[in-house]
Formats: sequence, structure tokens, C-alpha cells
Amino acid sequence: MYRTVLVPLDGSPESETVLPHAEAIAQAFDAEVILLRVAFTHDVEGVDPRTTGEDLAQQYLAQVQRLEREKNLRSRVLVRFGDPVEAIVSCANEEQADLIVLATHGRTGLQRLLEGNVAEAVRHKTPIPLLLTRTTDE
Repeated sequence: MYRTVLVPLDGSPESETVLPHAEAIAQAFDAEVILLRVAFTHDVEGVDPRTTGEDLAQQYLAQVQRLEREKNLRSRVLVRFGDPVEAIVSCANEEQADLIVLATHGRTGLQRLLEGNVAEAVRHKTPIPLLLTRTTDE
């Protein structure tokens, strides 16, 4: 049923709370896990900001991928730039993902309006099934 599971990570411990869910699905269906990081660019004098952002994102994903491989899961890492919502949707389409596993902070009200909600926006922009897990501040 699931061949490819896309797992967008933002580098925070909260985003990583989805990993056990993605791992369980990947093990049950012998699916490949694609770890995605939408990198931010940083202005460092004399250095191409995309290269710096990509290097940091690759290092982060390599650490997460090592944990996946220790569990005998097939995984790949991808780094994209730009708007997180557009990058996630685009990557899911390009990689023919069967499922997107994504953490949501569960913000409501004014906080959600001001900070936005990547998970909600992705939900509205793709027909690909989503597994959303809600993180907490605890």
C-alpha cells in the first residue's frame, strides 16, 4: 500500500516526533523513507548562502538517516529551498510519495494566524494522504 513515505523535518525535536510513526509504517510495508529538509539560506560574507544552508541541512539529515539505517530501514535524504509548503508538496509529487508524515504544533487562534501552519497548508495543497502528529510543549 505504501512504497514511499515522505518525512519533512525542520531540525527541531518536535518535528522528529513523527519518526517512530514513519518507521512503523515503513517497516510494515517495506517502504522507503524520504527525509526532507527545506533549508533556509544564511548570509555569511564570502559564502554562497545556498551552499551553507544545504551543508547544514545535509549534516542534520545524515544524522537522522544513520538512525533509520540502524533500524534496517531504506531511506534517502533530500534538501530543498524555498517556501516549506511548496517544497513539501513539490517533493511529494516528484518522488511519488504515497504518504506524508508531518508534525504539527497544534496552534490555534491568533498564534496560528500569526505564525501560520505548514501542516494545514500542505493538507490543502496535495491529494496525497497525510499522517499528522500533534506535538506538545511538554
